[in-house]
Amino acid sequence: MSDQQDLRPPTQVLTRGFDPSLSVGSARPAVFRSSTYVFPSPEAAERAFDLVAGRAQPNVGEKPDLIYSRFNHPNAEILEARVVPLETGAQAALVFNSGMAAIMTALFTFARPGQNIIYTVPIYGGTQHLIEDFLSTLGIGVLLVLVAVVLGIETKSLLVGEGASPADLTAIRDAINAHKDVEALIHIKTLYLGPDELLVGAKVAFARSKKLADVASAIDAVEASIREAVPIARIIYLEPDVYRPAGDGTALTESIIIKGAD
Repeated sequence: MSDQQDLRPPTQVLTRGFDPSLSVGSARPAVFRSSTYVFPSPEAAERAFDLVAGRAQPNVGEKPDLIYSRFNHPNAEILEARVVPLETGAQAALVFNSGMAAIMTALFTFARPGQNIIYTVPIYGGTQHLIEDFLSTLGIGVLLVLVAVVLGIETKSLLVGEGASPADLTAIRDAINAHKDVEALIHIKTLYLGPDELLVGAKVAFARSKKLADVASAIDAVEASIREAVPIARIIYLEPDVYRPAGDGTALTESIIIKGAD
């Protein structure tokens, strides 16, 4: 099998961890239905069981032989090898038959008597039972933190659609009005799409005599000015219009035609 460390992660995901020579030359991994496996010798079997059971430590580069599908399995090992490139800096991966098995293994690996586990609610019932009713009997404390409630309070404005702060809104208005071709800022609406992403929509008035190419160029310049003033304003929609004072009897916005470049 070629050295896959030189391949890019997207390619490794497709090919890593599978040696065709172990599957009679198959180009793609076979589905292994075996639950038990053979060993070259009784000593090799004993060594494999000791490694899997934790009674012995592996030597550098040593991997335990396949024992039983509940412990290790050819398809699981191939999947583990292919998962590694998906996470930058990852050296290895473990695949489990259930999420609960993965959670329990992680907790047993890192938690020790006298330590505390901090978790939030709501949480999967099986995990909560494991933490509260089982780990506590091993001397591992649990701290129930209502982070979900705190986060709900802190992010409620995002949930209902928070707009830009007064300072940012003023900076956006100033950036729009500062352009020489802008006659007026008719309407503006801002909305946070995420902690670092702000949506800006505005209706901007240009002179009736402006041609389409000039208006398009002016809009590009205004957008650049907004992003320079407020970098988190990443999505900007500017609608060109013609300013009409209150009570003006001229045509509605929809009937205004901007002259073409020709």
